[in-house]
Amino acid sequence: QDSYFDHVITDPPYGEECYTADEVGHETVKLPFGMITETERDKASIQISRLCKRWAIVFCQAESTWQWRRSFGSMMEHKRTAVWVTTGPPPRTSGDGPACGFECMLLFNRGDCKSRWNGGGKHANFVGDHQDSHQPQLHPTQKPLALMTNLIEVFTDVDDVILDPFCGVGSTGVAAVLAGRRFFGIEKNPEYIEAAKARLTAAETGNTYEGVLAGQTTFNF
Repeated sequence: QDSYFDHVITDPPYGEECYTADEVGHETVKLPFGMITETERDKASIQISRLCKRWAIVFCQAESTWQWRRSFGSMMEHKRTAVWVTTGPPPRTSGDGPACGFECMLLFNRGDCKSRWNGGGKHANFVGDHQDSHQPQLHPTQKPLALMTNLIEVFTDVDDVILDPFCGVGSTGVAAVLAGRRFFGIEKNPEYIEAAKARLTAAETGNTYEGVLAGQTTFNF
């Protein structure tokens, strides 16, 4: 057991239901990355389990919760499936049915580690806006800073090390920095990497994302 990181908080690509309309027209949603495959899900579960000491929080759509639980198997204990109920979610562009108003978060914990969190008896549903009005929208599935901050504050402690292996434009990292945690992010899209660096630099320096870009600040990430 390697366990290099205290926690893993991540939002991997979703499955087929989020890329196609279910009934009429089979309209393809134009996302700049592909849907996750079964093989990729299995590999991600193995690495998350190998690297994580305490909590692993994995976003997914409701239809894929069983697939992620199957991939994790007995490597980590499934403690709860939480939900993020979104206010102001985007409509279903095909118009053939209602749009999804929530996303799931699978909460896994090390079986040999105390499943401690800072939420007391709080329920596992998180409610919040779909987008940040005060943050640049740089990614089609970007999570709001308020949500990520809430998750980090209730599941992690100050100075904990958080890994996001699908970090996108770094929302988990920004929330971690602002909450006094340490962060490592992995992303393969070069444009998202540069955006994440700028956002993390802004969070560390107290600047804005636009200010970092305008000043051509040297990134330290």
